Amino acid sequence: MKIRYSDRFVQQLADDIAAHITGGGSDPAAGERAAELRARQRELAEHNCAQVRAFHAQLGRDTGIPDVAFRNPNTYLFADEEPVRVFHTSGTSGAETGRAPYTARGLELMDLAILANAQMHMVDGMEAPVFVRLVPTAEQAPTMVMAYGMQRIAERFGDAALSCSVVGPGGIELARLERTLDLARREQRPVVMVGGTFSFVNLCDRALAEGWRWPLPEGSRVFDAGGFKGRARTVAVDEFRRLVDAVFGPGIERFGNLFGMTELASQLYEASDATGAGMRAKVDSHFVSAVVREPSTLAPLPAAGSELGAASDDRLGLLEVRDLAVLDRPSEILTGDLARAVAGGAAIVGRVARSLSRGCSLSMDAMTAAPAEAAAPAEVAA
Repeated sequence: MKIRYSDRFVQQLADDIAAHITGGGSDPAAGERAAELRARQRELAEHNCAQVRAFHAQLGRDTGIPDVAFRNPNTYLFADEEPVRVFHTSGTSGAETGRAPYTARGLELMDLAILANAQMHMVDGMEAPVFVRLVPTAEQAPTMVMAYGMQRIAERFGDAALSCSVVGPGGIELARLERTLDLARREQRPVVMVGGTFSFVNLCDRALAEGWRWPLPEGSRVFDAGGFKGRARTVAVDEFRRLVDAVFGPGIERFGNLFGMTELASQLYEASDATGAGMRAKVDSHFVSAVVREPSTLAPLPAAGSELGAASDDRLGLLEVRDLAVLDRPSEILTGDLARAVAGGAAIVGRVARSLSRGCSLSMDAMTAAPAEAAAPAEVAA
């Protein structure tokens, strides 16, 4: 018998997950509590999804569900409850689109996870920075999870008067970008710029070609997401950050990268001390974590550099993300990415060959690559 959305089991699970997310991870019992919550999530998924039952029967309950399974609408666990929001994900070929429905409780958990992560990794030590989003608004792109998440972060933590999206129907609105950054400099307010990785590349390529610069105020931060999934052109981490710094520096105090999927409710953030092209190590939190699995056996790989993992420092495995904030779908996902296990997280290095690369950053690239406003200043005074 399936577990209904209205059952006490679901309400209690959602309440307990919410308490775990907001309670922080400093409690010595947080690890045990997370394991207990994951066990209840698996129970829910097995009761309500035949695919999950079959997969677990074949490979064990401890293994995440492959991302390709989420093209099947049957992975939505609550047939008795109408979703309040549905996000879409696009493939590089454009041939197939996945959907991630959210119930009211599921969306509430997603909001908690997004804000908790941002508080820990994006705005720590900042007070009401100016958020400049190279992402459409949630109203412009209601099915794009990045648009939704970044707007929630800006609304919660950003300066209410100045924070904004600078993406319009025709692409990045350069006049609005310049005006917002000019006001931030006048008021000496640090800026947090967020957007898809290739959105930054498109903008910075054009700015350098035209001779434009927009220096950010001191203490500003830049966060990109999405990477270069399925693209002919890739840019190494160091090269990408030099490109952004050439246009928006020298006031940038921190760069960061996020890993997310439409099917996930949380993101994995880059460690603040992550360095090197190709070793953007993502750190676990008390509610979302990474496991790297050996491709043929699906056994977890030990962390590189540890005594157990010393022999496997250079071995790549399949990335699995365990996200306690996911209520409406299986919460442990084999993402289709290759990674190295590191202490406290994983370094994501690419996609599995022949897998369907997806990411909402692809959806917005058509906007940000489009010709922007014809006239823009060549230099913005610092």
